[in-house]
Amino acid sequence: MGNKKQKICSWRKKDIQNNLQLFIDIVQNPTHVCMKCGRVANSADRLCKAEEIVRRGRQAA
Repeated sequence: MGNKKQKICSWRKKDIQNNLQLFIDIVQNPTHVCMKCGRVANSADRLCKAEEIVRRGRQAA
């Protein structure tokens, strides 16, 4: 995979299996979601079409 920050949107199943700890580090505590594939990451530069996740407080029913 190299040292370059590769977008996880392009990772295949084998890439995830071979780099599982890195993948877990990237997706823990996500702050962005890819609008193309739906993957999440804690950094926008890891996704191809990143949008910031806006957290909303829970509303009482």
